[in-house]
Amino acid sequence: MRKFLVAAALAAFTFFTLCPEACALAGLPKDHKKFMKNADYAEAYEQFSATMKEAEERLESAEYAELDRENGREIAESVAEDTASGDFTEMEAYASAYWMRGEYVSKYLVWDWLKRNSEGVLGFYRLKSGDAEGYLTVEESDEEGLYAVYATKTAKGDRDKTADLRNYGKLDGNKMTVGDEEEEEYVLTVVFDGETAIVKGLPGQKDDFLADFGILLDGEYVREKK
Repeated sequence: MRKFLVAAALAAFTFFTLCPEACALAGLPKDHKKFMKNADYAEAYEQFSATMKEAEERLESAEYAELDRENGREIAESVAEDTASGDFTEMEAYASAYWMRGEYVSKYLVWDWLKRNSEGVLGFYRLKSGDAEGYLTVEESDEEGLYAVYATKTAKGDRDKTADLRNYGKLDGNKMTVGDEEEEEYVLTVVFDGETAIVKGLPGQKDDFLADFGILLDGEYVREKK
């Protein structure tokens, strides 16, 4: 991860909630005040700041601090990459990074809620694997009898090998079918056993899935609770 002055997320949150516009904080772009006159930058920054404010209210202090440090590392890396490419100005790079991390923090808060409210098959499940990382979320949906399911997996050491799938799942006993085999290109089955969810793709679809993503979503996912 690239060097950064201080965790940008903490600076962004503190600036937004505690400081007047003229207050200069380490970790913000030196031209932050100037950048705030740009509507796109200001919108991205304020969205990120508001999301971090919600995170501070909902998370335990140690967890919030770790999320804040992670934001700093990720924002630093994103800004360095974007500006080095020559395709982004510094202002555009920061705006893009704020949007990216704001969306991530929003997802993180959903995961936190699931960890605190796991019941039945609902929850946040972490991939148990030595050569890949990923997670599975199972939430209630607006469709009666269906669950909103999202699975993602990335090979360690080769982030180009990344797969994800979002669809609705129907539960039959302890087995859930995610997607419709007759209508959709990729379908998953999830078998729940206590705190474990075993994810498998349909055998006839695996070759195409590998060709498209370089990795299968198959694996054992373990539910995390708080």
